Amino acid sequence: MTEVKALVRKGIEVIPVALRGDPRQLPERLRAWGIETQAAELLSFRQARVWRSLLGFVARHPVVFAIQIALLVRDNALSPVHFVKSAFVLLKAPAVLALVVQRGVQVVHVFWGHYPSFIGPIVKTGAPACRLSVFLGAYSVRRTIPSQRRLLQYADCLTTHYEGHVTNIQNLQLHPEKPIAMIRRGVDLDQASRIRHRRSSETPRFEEKIGVVCTLASYKSVDHALRAFRLVSQRRPFLELSVIGDGPERVPLETLAHTLGIAERVRFLGRLSHVETLEAIAHLKVLVLTSLSEFYPNTLKEAMALGTPCVAYAVPGIVEMADEGHCIRLARPGRIDEVAQRIAELLDDDQQVADTVSAADYRIRDFDVDESAARLAALFRSLALDDRPLPGLLATR
Repeated sequence: MTEVKALVRKGIEVIPVALRGDPRQLPERLRAWGIETQAAELLSFRQARVWRSLLGFVARHPVVFAIQIALLVRDNALSPVHFVKSAFVLLKAPAVLALVVQRGVQVVHVFWGHYPSFIGPIVKTGAPACRLSVFLGAYSVRRTIPSQRRLLQYADCLTTHYEGHVTNIQNLQLHPEKPIAMIRRGVDLDQASRIRHRRSSETPRFEEKIGVVCTLASYKSVDHALRAFRLVSQRRPFLELSVIGDGPERVPLETLAHTLGIAERVRFLGRLSHVETLEAIAHLKVLVLTSLSEFYPNTLKEAMALGTPCVAYAVPGIVEMADEGHCIRLARPGRIDEVAQRIAELLDDDQQVADTVSAADYRIRDFDVDESAARLAALFRSLALDDRPLPGLLATR
């Protein structure tokens, strides 16, 4: 959503479309991000237009829809989870097409290339002149599902935020000549600066608090952060851990906190608004990210912009973003003892904190959302006009 706001400032009319969530909560969620409620759409099975769009598409293109159903069954026969999630998107894809036609959309940007895969063939069937760009991040590259490859056939351009993904993306494609634009996902440095300024003017707090900010899912390895906190907290009786986020692993993580004997010092705060999350990060002594599957997480960028030192695993992408450990303190992947050691070093050494924050201040300039939005805007305009060379081109093969 940060990039949506920046794209609007660049003169691009953006219609964010969500495929899941409660329509009654959409206005509140958008206001929390500072986005006009009328600018976005949330497609729910509770809405009659979703079913009208589906029935209308089937009536006009019965063969196309039958083929998509057959492919859905064939590709996901051995994976009920992928089947259900892909079917969920397929049934809503005609409603996306209806929005494209009704509102004269020139470019559809698919964020994530796995479960939204069926949007590509449906949109291109009903609106062949509409251009399609697809973002592929770490999850899409490493956890591909069968239908993702077909989406790439329909894409006019692929985007990613990390150069290390390029070879993997090329290997995924059935048509490897498709252009790939490397455009970093940015953070709002002005907003971070304002929050940071307010924090500096407050009366210093004497509490010691470190934090985790992420979706509470198994692939985020939040249990590593809890185990590292237990090691660090053994000689720090007033240290607390704030866990910001929600997800299917919340109850198991709460149980683990009890098992480790740290439940009274771990606060599960649930999902906060974006602004509330930034405010919370700004007041942490250390932000900890123990995911082994994320290469360029926005949480680390935002913490860097807010002047909060970070500890993370040395996985590809984070190593590059961390400038080899100068602006993010790194531990070897899976080494919980090293995570605890890096946290302790930051808590005990003010000079190391100052050096880390100073290095992060310099590095984070490369992730200004205004710069990334400018490149995205140029890409979308080139796709819409269909006669300009694509900017930000990284590789073709």
